[in-house]
Amino acid sequence: MIVHNNLNKNYWEDPLRYWDFEQYKDLVSDDIHVYIGCDWDAMKNSNVTGKKICCHFEEVYDDLDGTETLIAPYCDEMLTISKTAAEKKPNRKYVYFPLNEKYLPEKILAPSEKIYDACYTGNHNGTSPVPEIFNTLGGMSYGKYVLASFSRGTHTNVTYKQKLQLISESRVTVTHNSTRAYAQLKSRSFEAAFNKSLILCCEKFSNYMDPWFVKDEHFVTFEEGKLKERLNEILNNYESYYDMIEKTYDLAINNYTVKNFILDFIC
Repeated sequence: MIVHNNLNKNYWEDPLRYWDFEQYKDLVSDDIHVYIGCDWDAMKNSNVTGKKICCHFEEVYDDLDGTETLIAPYCDEMLTISKTAAEKKPNRKYVYFPLNEKYLPEKILAPSEKIYDACYTGNHNGTSPVPEIFNTLGGMSYGKYVLASFSRGTHTNVTYKQKLQLISESRVTVTHNSTRAYAQLKSRSFEAAFNKSLILCCEKFSNYMDPWFVKDEHFVTFEEGKLKERLNEILNNYESYYDMIEKTYDLAINNYTVKNFILDFIC
């Protein structure tokens, strides 16, 4: 496997930077070229022999990202986090969001050891349910919370490793799969699973968790407009979720690492 990293130069803490596919290059033959990142001209203009696999983790099903014209014609297969695109468009395969376990905290806190009640990691924007998440966690008076983003919240400009540490210290990680008016499988649920934090996913687009996670077996949901109520309910009965958290961690660490990803989708 030959890895071509074409990552966004302005996004230094992109989770894709921490995949380190190169450490597993010997698992795959050298006629497989894997392109990671957003500099798609590099793939378009590359003159290589062999199969081109593109890890496109920004695709949404509205074509505003230019996928159909800028990327799809120049690769043999596209690994995507857009479930709808994978179902409706050719040349796509719906995949999970892998995590390189070597970047996990040295000690992942058990459910009973957590410091914060809830956390959310991501920028503030107008996409529902993000405003509700910021307003709810920002207004929590009954416990400690984490809002980690680039420019606002309790923790700003955190590194990727710091983000994982904060998730590991949180009882609940609030997640969603929304981008604009469309869906996109986010890394947050997987980061929560690897760090033994309960996944609380917005009901809207929660079907994007399938087949990687099963509702009420590996994660729970909240309805838009009812996040505070749902958080209170969970935190008041948090011990009842210990088994779910441990089960979800076991699922992630045994199935969703970078090595698993290469064996599942690249080999």
